[in-house]
Amino acid sequence: MKKFFYLILTIFALAISSSKLVFALDYNFQKLDDKTDQIWSVDWNSDYGLELLAESSYKKDFYHLVNFFQPQINPLLCSAATSVIILNALNYNNIPNQTTSQITKPIEMGGGVIEFPLFTQEYFFNNLTDQIKDRHIINLEAPKEIRYRRKYYDPGLSLKELHDVLTKIHKLKVKMVMLNQDNEQTFEDFRQDLQNSLNNKNQYFIANFDGQILGKKTHGHISPIIAFNEKKDKVLVMDVALHKNQWYWTDLRQMYKAMNTKDGNKYRGYLLVGKN
Repeated sequence: MKKFFYLILTIFALAISSSKLVFALDYNFQKLDDKTDQIWSVDWNSDYGLELLAESSYKKDFYHLVNFFQPQINPLLCSAATSVIILNALNYNNIPNQTTSQITKPIEMGGGVIEFPLFTQEYFFNNLTDQIKDRHIINLEAPKEIRYRRKYYDPGLSLKELHDVLTKIHKLKVKMVMLNQDNEQTFEDFRQDLQNSLNNKNQYFIANFDGQILGKKTHGHISPIIAFNEKKDKVLVMDVALHKNQWYWTDLRQMYKAMNTKDGNKYRGYLLVGKN
């Protein structure tokens, strides 16, 4: 009788352990340390991730942008990757030939060029964007400044610098929100901006955030948010850092917290990007 009792207890313990393991794998809870709350994250194409997408009311941007997705082509170009995804979505069928990407045909094939009417990351930074921030500084090829023989580097783009590139060079209409406050009104404003943007086919949402707060391998990062499940308060991040993360769902308030962080002496936040 005792052996049977111990057998039942063992089976029950294994069942509990197994269910916890499956739950952890599916929902990807992570614990940073004993003093922090759990970080909620789930891959977008998991069973639960697809369920979140299916029941979301705010997901038009998912369908608008998925056709134009491209991962960043090096570790520093999250801003460029995010921007060309949105530029191509906003301007498709009206994008001029990008001469830097066109192919010249040999005379034996009739000569001329094969045009390429799509924006690319390779040439997103150019002589024009150098007026806002030199591409050699962006790509860690040169320091931003030298003081007392010490070099100071500043790779990538800040939220303000990306705003300036999109407005001054690409002539887009951009609302910039730096999350330099942490209160319920600011959080609700973020929620409202997100909802309005995600169901507007002429506007897209770019988040600038600290990925480590979300339990991700990125630190200061830029990517589009493409869906919002209002029932579960989860947002879908189209992470352009595919060399580190897949697209993922995360908690709305966690994303707010990740944006309410500093990049140097200025706060991160988000951009609402559309055409003028």
